Amino acid sequence: MNYAQLAALASEPRLKRYKIACAGSKDGAVELYFKNIELSAEIFKMISVFEVFFRNRINNWLRAELGDDDWLRTMAQPGSDLDVRANATFSILKKLLTKK
Repeated sequence: MNYAQLAALASEPRLKRYKIACAGSKDGAVELYFKNIELSAEIFKMISVFEVFFRNRINNWLRAELGDDDWLRTMAQPGSDLDVRANATFSILKKLLTKK
């Protein structure tokens, strides 16, 4: 893909910073743009793995802390603490959004 094709899809303002980083080289900007995509993909792989591990640690901690293997379902039941707090938050948001 050449610079003009990429600029038509990604936008000239987006590519401008890549062109500046490559001393005005359009070919360099295209190469750098795709290298950035590759780097971002690798970083997001690590973030995804971390997110799963972190979420599982939180789940395990809450299961032990609350003594309930199904804590999320329990907390989501009508009248539960989570339900009451969610409804209170919804009421506040509704008031804020309907103010004139």
